[in-house]
Amino acid sequence: MARVRQPPGPAMTLGSLRQLGIRGLIVSCRDPNCRHETTLGVDDYADETELPSFASMVCSKCGGDRVDVRPNWNEMKIKPPRDAPAGKGKR
Repeated sequence: MARVRQPPGPAMTLGSLRQLGIRGLIVSCRDPNCRHETTLGVDDYADETELPSFASMVCSKCGGDRVDVRPNWNEMKIKPPRDAPAGKGKR
């Protein structure tokens, strides 16, 4: 049976990240010869700013335009319990 794909939801915004206590993004260069990584503070950006708008950034080390931008989940206020099961839940 073919798996039905759900349409993507709305883009994540900086405001929704701030509600979780996240105030920064991790920016990583995807060039295998560079792999530079840095944290970007986003306090000066509006809450409505969508995370995909940061995808056009370039690496400050090599100048490459292949970067990965993701929330800095280590800043999250509420963390799941350490003993929580990973992966799929019980059925």
